Amino acid sequence: MSFDLAFEVLELAEGGYADNPLDEGKETYKGISRRWHPTWEGWYIIDSVKNYIGYDGTDEAKRELNEQLEGNYALQQLVREFYKKNYWDKFNGDNLPFEIGAKLLEQSVLLGTGGKGALHLQKAINLEKQRIGDYNYIKEDGVIGKGTLGELNKLNKNFILKWLTLIQESELLQEIFDKPQKIIFYQGWKNRINKSLKKIAEIQGDRLS
Repeated sequence: MSFDLAFEVLELAEGGYADNPLDEGKETYKGISRRWHPTWEGWYIIDSVKNYIGYDGTDEAKRELNEQLEGNYALQQLVREFYKKNYWDKFNGDNLPFEIGAKLLEQSVLLGTGGKGALHLQKAINLEKQRIGDYNYIKEDGVIGKGTLGELNKLNKNFILKWLTLIQESELLQEIFDKPQKIIFYQGWKNRINKSLKKIAEIQGDRLS
């Protein structure tokens, strides 16, 4: 259940088919890069649909392509399986509160750090412990076990969410420092983060009502 809700947040952030020549990932579908994941099974379906509609790269063709792809059940299942296996399961999302799991999924995909989601959570926990004056820090080993979950359950989840967002933003800024040409993506990244946080809050509200 938590993954289904977290995936709603991710889908909102990632959108559909894109092929931005300025993006290192080049051709992508819902955030899955053909450059980094050329053997993903979904590309066969996407190429078949592109050939069927005579895709020519125009805005109109892109709209038609996305409509066709969105309605392809097999493709949508492959997308879900990709993110669950390569991201969600790596930070044990099923054991986390919804809002924390959803945030980790969104930021891990944007940062390309499927295996670092757990480490980000541990850093956020230690930052929150420092804020409240508890200096008995947990080990930042990238493994979410009973110790990490136990400490997380004691802490204010809204502040954990804020720390995770700050960690994400700091990594994005570092990426811009390392590759200044990426400054053109910064506002889009900020919009994505804000939109994702709003969606998380909306889903939380629906669950509580």
